[in-house]
Amino acid sequence: MRIATSQYQAMMTQSLQTNQERITYVTQQMANGNRIQLPSDDPVDSVRLSRLKREEATIAQYRSNVAAVNERLAKNEGFLQNMVNDMGSGRDLLVWASDGSNSSQDLNAMVTSLVSLRDSLLYNANTVDQEGRYVFSGTATGTPAITYDATDKLYKYTGNENDQLVVVGNGITQVGNQNVKGLQDLLNQLDQTISTLSAPSVNANDPAVRSVLKANLDGFDTAMNLIAGKVAVIGGQQNILKTIDANHENVSQSNQTAILDIGQLDVGTAAIELNGYQTALEASYKAYSKIGSLSLFSVVSSSWITRYDPRPPAQPAAPSAPGRMPRPGSFRPAPPVRSTTRQRTRRPARRPPRHRCAPTAARRGSRAACRTRWRAPSRHSTISTAWRPSSRR
Repeated sequence: MRIATSQYQAMMTQSLQTNQERITYVTQQMANGNRIQLPSDDPVDSVRLSRLKREEATIAQYRSNVAAVNERLAKNEGFLQNMVNDMGSGRDLLVWASDGSNSSQDLNAMVTSLVSLRDSLLYNANTVDQEGRYVFSGTATGTPAITYDATDKLYKYTGNENDQLVVVGNGITQVGNQNVKGLQDLLNQLDQTISTLSAPSVNANDPAVRSVLKANLDGFDTAMNLIAGKVAVIGGQQNILKTIDANHENVSQSNQTAILDIGQLDVGTAAIELNGYQTALEASYKAYSKIGSLSLFSVVSSSWITRYDPRPPAQPAAPSAPGRMPRPGSFRPAPPVRSTTRQRTRRPARRPPRHRCAPTAARRGSRAACRTRWRAPSRHSTISTAWRPSSRR
């Protein structure tokens, strides 16, 4: 079969390109550690990996939402707990003011502390986060929770009671905000108490004064129960979120293990495969260079040398043991070169014709008829016509 130069060049180029592509592919697998580089490598496992990665991304988003809600609830809990602590201090102050032994100056001195307490409660109720949104206004985050109406001279709740729902699981939502509706009543009672105790001639035993103080004490108890209840609700929400996050973590670990089992590359097998492709690539290069150096003249020359060179190959010496010198005489040199010219060979001497007397003697039956006989030359004689007569005695 005849193979054209363009044909074997195309075949070798295709072989080199295939081996190089496989080496690049295996090298890329070993670089990123993934067995599947394209969906066509393993369609079934590729679909499974896509499903697991999609579920893992969803769980990661759920866990991110849980973390965000936890952070927000922790801040809200801190602000509400500060309100409870302020209310406790204010209630203690009103209990002290209810003592009938207090003088007017003592009651007037309590006004400053009550004003600071009112301002602190109002500030905590209108707390804003790092994005400038009001925390305790429900879903009306652009509106302060409690504002002071100068016309009516009353504190009013201007937010709403709607909940901000955050998705923390598959079909699971969690409330991410709180409101402080009801705190405005305590602020209005504090204003009334401050106005009553600010009078110069206030008397602790006055029934009107004691009625105001008692109403404000009841307002403190109501507000404390309200805010403390919200703190307890936030604690319960944090426990629920902690449980949900633990479940998400377990599912995420299972998904990651499955992803590694399906898509992780076996480094040992890949290294063996890479070595095989590199060896095949080197062999292809050597074969290509060998075939490319062939020509008709080199083929004819090598055939003539093989056919007509009479020199036999030299006989190598017998292998000796490691670390020992070869024995004398172990190397036999090649036999001497024989000449390629044709030598003349010696032909055996021709048998001379029989003596003319031989037929007569033979016919007569007497060997003595002819006194002379001929002697055939030896095979090793160098005389081409060597015969001599001899006499029989």
